[in-house]
Amino acid sequence: MKRLPSQVSPCRPTARSGRPPSLLVAGAGLLALLAVDLAPTASEAGEMRSFRRIYTPNSGLSGGATTIPDDLPDIKGVPDIVPRSRVEQAVRDIVSRWNTSSFSGILSPDFRGLNRLLDTLSQVPDDATLHLVSVRGVQPVSRVVTKLNDEGTEILVRDRVSAEVEVRVEYSESGGRTSTEGVNELIIDIEQRYRR
Repeated sequence: MKRLPSQVSPCRPTARSGRPPSLLVAGAGLLALLAVDLAPTASEAGEMRSFRRIYTPNSGLSGGATTIPDDLPDIKGVPDIVPRSRVEQAVRDIVSRWNTSSFSGILSPDFRGLNRLLDTLSQVPDDATLHLVSVRGVQPVSRVVTKLNDEGTEILVRDRVSAEVEVRVEYSESGGRTSTEGVNELIIDIEQRYRR
């Protein structure tokens, strides 16, 4: 096959380019390195696409299920939602008992990670303290109403709520005080008795 004179061979310098092939290869290699260096890695891409739950103030049991006995016609006198102040008090109680012997007493026996959590807490320094920075948001999860007497004049309301809390752990390390902050979601069961 006969080659036409206008074709340029990629392996040899020509009068048109005037550059030796080693400079072209080096230039192409540099561009490839820049492209690889500027392209996000899988871990960087994952960090850019993190999803976080958006907590918003609630005006009722939005999305939360309510279970009421059939023979209880109404639950007048019971607030539609757990007051935020009651949830914040429960969070403060959890924070104050953290890293103490009474902490396991407030955890539900149905909590799946109970043993793992208690094992982890046994490795926490004795002087470690947990501080509540803020309660960011509260969402209802479910509500169960139970009659405590046949007339239905006394009822027990068990609300399960999700609270997003920002906390700070402080402990001694290498002769100084160290602190670490984090955000956690707590699922809290709040039981309240009502007489109607």
